Amino acid sequence: MLVTAPNELADYLAQAGVWCSHLWPSIRFEPVADIPVATSVAELQCMPDMTAIDPLVISPPADLVPSVRSVPGAVMVMSANVLTLRQVGRRAWVEKQFADVNIDIIGIQEGRNPDASGRIAGNFAKFTAGTSTATAGCEVWISTRLRPSLDNCSVAFASSRLIIVKARTSKIHADIVSAHALPNDCDESDRADMWAFFSSTLRKYCDHNIPVYVCIDANARLGAVVSPFVGDLSPEPENSNDTLFHDALRSCSRAVRSTFFYDPLRTWVSSQCTEHRIDFVLVWSSMLGIVTDAGTSRDVDLTIHDKADHCAVFVRALLPSGDSICSSLVCRRRMHIDPAWLNDVDAVTRSTTWFLLIAIAVFPLALLLSVMF
Repeated sequence: MLVTAPNELADYLAQAGVWCSHLWPSIRFEPVADIPVATSVAELQCMPDMTAIDPLVISPPADLVPSVRSVPGAVMVMSANVLTLRQVGRRAWVEKQFADVNIDIIGIQEGRNPDASGRIAGNFAKFTAGTSTATAGCEVWISTRLRPSLDNCSVAFASSRLIIVKARTSKIHADIVSAHALPNDCDESDRADMWAFFSSTLRKYCDHNIPVYVCIDANARLGAVVSPFVGDLSPEPENSNDTLFHDALRSCSRAVRSTFFYDPLRTWVSSQCTEHRIDFVLVWSSMLGIVTDAGTSRDVDLTIHDKADHCAVFVRALLPSGDSICSSLVCRRRMHIDPAWLNDVDAVTRSTTWFLLIAIAVFPLALLLSVMF
């Protein structure tokens, strides 16, 4: 793409400003000088290529760390590997932290709850997959601020390492997924089967017309291989599990927002005390624009026995109300508007003319009836 007027660059910067202005109010945009402007075909051919300017990779200054706390008009979605919720007092302690920082949706891994259940307790509606193993157990929690109930939220699929919850409340329409991948020391064929199952299950149960949030401990590192689904921020060398994860993202059209946005912090500390980023919140690649922020949270403490293991990760997404989403989907399906019609000047002119004629004919009649009665 060649910039032929300063407006195109201004549009890019304006879009980036919309994403981060309410999160980092101290940001000041300085005037951009010497923007190349073509005034002839010859000059256009000599202009530099501006394809590097992309709003998805415009970052705020490095000394500004995004806050996990909620902002008006946005929904906070968090993924958290909690190691266990079965220790005495730990479930209440973790829940209190989520509530204190106003997290709306949480996908939990390693809850280790053996029983599958759905209930509303405290500040959240909690849906548990249940597990028979010692290192699994996925859960989805939805804040009561979003008005969940056991009637408008339901579990579409559940296993020890994957749970899909459909939320259709008056505040939010979304599919929420919590998943936990097999670690790298498992057999490669088992991991390949797991990722294939993950992709096919999401395609089968998730609605493509609304936001779908996948909270996952992927046991994979990303960034060395860049694609429309994975950006190049904080890259790490990939191995076989990472390649399988990347293939799964491509298969089900998921994108990792944090790899396109400022997020230098790692999410997991290994037994060798090395830090890596293996926890993510995924969204439809076509819906990256609704995510205004992504990061690693230090506001939620997931340490256990003074051991730092996982850190929670989050995305902040702009989301219309459930009623708005539902109405727009119904209208699109019933009206079957062809976008090409808007480019037909004659058709638009005829429709406008008929509308004006009908309005002119109906108005005197309505005025006469109002006088008579």
